[in-house]
Amino acid sequence: MTFKFLYVVITVDSVSLSVVGICRCGSHAVNWTFFDELLEQICLHARQLVMCGDLNIHIDNRNDSRSMRIAELLESFDCAQHVGEPTHRKGRILDLAIMRRDSSE
Repeated sequence: MTFKFLYVVITVDSVSLSVVGICRCGSHAVNWTFFDELLEQICLHARQLVMCGDLNIHIDNRNDSRSMRIAELLESFDCAQHVGEPTHRKGRILDLAIMRRDSSE
């Protein structure tokens, strides 16, 4: 596994919410296996999904191939990244909060 994660299902009455906390430790470059494993986590979980964590990828850098791959992955599963302000002391977005677009229903 290229990252660590914690998976929790919260159920109230008959409504369930899957929460996945992810940490890609270290600052070494991400490899493409990471995206396959991240995709697997998104696919395996319930329709109501919240994914959060530190991926150590500058998601706000639209010229970075890794950032573009995450954006493509999220789009393909109708997910949105909700952190819009820097979470790193150098002014970049590293921490993410991802939800399916229909999760607010």
